[in-house]
Amino acid sequence: MGVNTKGYISTEISLSDIFNVILTKYDENAIIDVETKEYSEDYGFEQGFIFFKNGEDHRRLWVYRDLNGREDTSLDLSYWNNSVDIMVSIIKSFGGKVKENDCFDIDPIDIPKDENYSHSDRVKLLNLIIEKLDKKLGITQRTNIASQIIKHKEAIKELL
Repeated sequence: MGVNTKGYISTEISLSDIFNVILTKYDENAIIDVETKEYSEDYGFEQGFIFFKNGEDHRRLWVYRDLNGREDTSLDLSYWNNSVDIMVSIIKSFGGKVKENDCFDIDPIDIPKDENYSHSDRVKLLNLIIEKLDKKLGITQRTNIASQIIKHKEAIKELL
């Protein structure tokens, strides 16, 4: 077991939703790299990483979501610097639980949802573009394409 700060949220919340929070609160250039595995009708999951900057710190958030809703979605962030503040901020967007340090025998604490939270305009645009892209592409590919479209939108406008 490593030393990590852990977060737990409802499986109803997608990994894209978590990524959107990172884009809004921390780094509009964050990168998501997740994969979906579906082994049967009763067993499947999404897992992977969200890479982002928090100030000068490069962070990596591991995420795991049970597609069948049998367990909470897990978030895992290495325990250093302000990892607890970051995790609480992410979890506040949905409501859930945070365990400050997974090496301590202390139960996770409840974090209520911040009803005033909303995504940035950039995230809203990103989601509109992602919805238009072919669903055969994975979320990582669609997100990366949408990010590039936004980044180069002026040059694309000139081409069209």
